[in-house]
Amino acid sequence: MSLRGAQRRSNLLASAAGLPKRGPGGGVSRREFIKGTAAVAAFTVVPRHVLGGPRQIPPSEKLNIAGIGVGGQGAWDLQGVSSENIVALCDVDRRHAAQTFQKFPNARQYSDFRVMLETEDKSIDAVVVATPDHTHAVASMMAVKMGKHVYCDKPFNHESYPQASIVRCEFPAREGLPPVELTWYDGGLMPPRPPELEPGRRLGDKLGGVIFVGDSGKLICDSYGNSPRLIPETRMKEYPRPERTIPRSAGHHKEWIEACKGGRPAGSNFDYAGPLTEMVLLGNIAVRMSLKTQEKGLRLAYDGPNMRITNLPEANEFLHRQYRQGWTL
Repeated sequence: MSLRGAQRRSNLLASAAGLPKRGPGGGVSRREFIKGTAAVAAFTVVPRHVLGGPRQIPPSEKLNIAGIGVGGQGAWDLQGVSSENIVALCDVDRRHAAQTFQKFPNARQYSDFRVMLETEDKSIDAVVVATPDHTHAVASMMAVKMGKHVYCDKPFNHESYPQASIVRCEFPAREGLPPVELTWYDGGLMPPRPPELEPGRRLGDKLGGVIFVGDSGKLICDSYGNSPRLIPETRMKEYPRPERTIPRSAGHHKEWIEACKGGRPAGSNFDYAGPLTEMVLLGNIAVRMSLKTQEKGLRLAYDGPNMRITNLPEANEFLHRQYRQGWTL
């Protein structure tokens, strides 16, 4: 498994094969966190029966939900679960969270999620976490250990966002699936315009888009996979609409509520989100090391099972962060 990092238009190479199962130095690693919670969520939902919680919640009963980080993204998440009982809200910035506090006037208000979880332990069934990235894992794990269902916004933990980069992830053939290459453009960089795309036709939308390149042609779509189309457009006329065989999602929040009440696991659960987050963070390390060393085409060899970069030891400083006492998982 390897990473190749560079600045601006230089490529990055990453492989998601062989994800590590245990972090060095003891304690709870990210993967242990993911594995131990047996989560089902959009990023995280933990079924109460898995954690040995005091009771099952029948589908006819509403969940009692607490929110941690309730301004901005947190307000949107709470709107998505507003069919349930919102009983407690926590945010360190009361001005930023003011509209959410007003929207749920009966919810008890807190400024420290640790105090809220301890105080409301017997009053809440589930927790929605939408704090800044650096407290996602800590707040989520604290609730998980208390036997609560948890919905946590991405990412699991810290991420860095370079000004501009191209990240290439190469997945080897696995479990009967062919190899796949993913190239990610950010910071204003754009992929070459496919020659099959008709003049004047836009590529993606204002939030982005995807180009799928297959053995038999190309397909484009807008952000979030919307409006998929074969290119050129004439290909759409000759392609019959396939029968629907994949269950359609009702949305992250509804999937999470259903899973909390004993329904099927949510699509974007820990088992799915963990490897995805790991892949993205490995690409970030390649970018950061390229910027640090000023070396174009920098290649990093990553030992997944042992969670170590083997050919450039100084890159390992980016694999883990040092947390103050009381804020570790």
